[in-house]
Amino acid sequence: MPAPKPPMTLEEAWTAIAVPMPPPAQAAEKQCFSTEELRQEFYSSRPPFGDRFMPNWMQMRQSEFTRVLLDKAALKAGERALVLGEFLDHVGFVDLISAEVQPGGTAEYVDMVPMIEPHRAGRFDPYTEIAAKHEPEAFDVVIASQWEHLLDPDAELEALSRLVRPGGRILLFHPGPTAATFALAEQDVWLDMLLSFFITFAGSREVPLDAAFQWKKAAWLAVSVDDVRNAAARCLTDVTAWQHRGMAIVDGRKPAATDEPGRSA
Repeated sequence: MPAPKPPMTLEEAWTAIAVPMPPPAQAAEKQCFSTEELRQEFYSSRPPFGDRFMPNWMQMRQSEFTRVLLDKAALKAGERALVLGEFLDHVGFVDLISAEVQPGGTAEYVDMVPMIEPHRAGRFDPYTEIAAKHEPEAFDVVIASQWEHLLDPDAELEALSRLVRPGGRILLFHPGPTAATFALAEQDVWLDMLLSFFITFAGSREVPLDAAFQWKKAAWLAVSVDDVRNAAARCLTDVTAWQHRGMAIVDGRKPAATDEPGRSA
């Protein structure tokens, strides 16, 4: 496993993803924390959301989530993996997957940012677009995020299933915020404030500020964990859903000749 990188500051985080840090968010954060130590302590104590300010959250803060994801993926040497998501190469996640399939395996990464931006962070058919550019059954496992952008979860899961061999695995993960995150924010005024900042500025830059929060919240929750699980159960077998601290994983296996789609746990 690659060595963890030191935590980035919030300003470094926005710079790393090539998005100017909004002045209101920068000013608000400076008012909240008198020292860097207090800032780090605050973010560390709120894993359901606070870590999302850090582009290296996957390695630095979400170790349990990553461990469960890798356990479910059950990657083996020599396998062919396809990874779909935003900024996962920056946080070392693609390197982590690549190491798991060595020796002899491959980990191909598709950065979905160029696909998402023209849709203004809305809903469309990202997995179908990606599947059209690959040969059927080219992979042993597909690991995909960004399910909040799926216009038709049933069609999108079908598209992913075409990419894996019979018996291959598909894992979809959502690092948050999910409905659970918003529920937690109702009990934590600081978390609610940070969640408002994040939702307002993450992916909703085409929306007026006074409407951005509600618009982005609705967009984030438009596709629920149950929606994804139900879609997966229609084309995969051994489907499970795992939720923890505002994060979620839905996984399943493409039926082999002797399997029946729809069996879930």
